Amino acid sequence: MSDSPVFGGGYTTICGGGRYNGLISQLGGPDEGGIGYGIGVERLLLVLKEANKDFIPKPGLDLYFATVNKEADDYAFELMEKLREKGIKVDKDYQNVKLGTQIKEAIRRNSKYYVVIGDQEIESKQFELCKTDSDKQENETVKIDDLLTDPQKYLK
Repeated sequence: MSDSPVFGGGYTTICGGGRYNGLISQLGGPDEGGIGYGIGVERLLLVLKEANKDFIPKPGLDLYFATVNKEADDYAFELMEKLREKGIKVDKDYQNVKLGTQIKEAIRRNSKYYVVIGDQEIESKQFELCKTDSDKQENETVKIDDLLTDPQKYLK
């Protein structure tokens, strides 16, 4: 039990268990003893997170590529390979969903940044690097070669 503030101050059961003599036979089985327990996983995670804010790490990406067509998709694969060689956690959509859905996926996956790649970005060799966890628009125009040369400079 815990009286953590996360539960509103009152004692709340996190886990419990014990010996259950005769339970199996009551359910139609042999007359055997048994033991059991139960844990409220969500409650356990809440109390652990309250005790240590860093207990549950936020898995995430450094960069997520959202692509508008097949050519952009192929280009994103090339960029991903080069960035992964430099230790950057990068991914993209593999189901050809709409652009807005791809951006929502970047946010859902806790990516620090996302980039939209289309014909214009491929031609100009630059794109807008968009920060996902900001209330205001914090976009930065980045040359693709510069990002590939020193990704840590931009993906901080």
